[in-house]
Amino acid sequence: MKLFLYVGSTGNNILHMRLEKVKAEIDEYSKNPQAVHSAGYGNSLAATEATVNRLNNTILEEFVAENYTTLRIILAASGVEHDELLQLFIRLT
Repeated sequence: MKLFLYVGSTGNNILHMRLEKVKAEIDEYSKNPQAVHSAGYGNSLAATEATVNRLNNTILEEFVAENYTTLRIILAASGVEHDELLQLFIRLT
């Protein structure tokens, strides 16, 4: 079982890659603004590139600390031994 936690230099690299992907998507939407609404949804939640550029590790760590708490997370798994999953969960709390 793989458990993904974005910490340390590996986490920074993953974060950088994901932010670059978001920036590329924003650029694509800016070239074709109608594509944002092609799914039939209004009020796009797409961020601006300026907003994405303001993100840093401190902001993301604060967001995770405030929002990813044991009271707000549901842990679900399939095809995993219960005791193994429980041990992973205990390490996270």
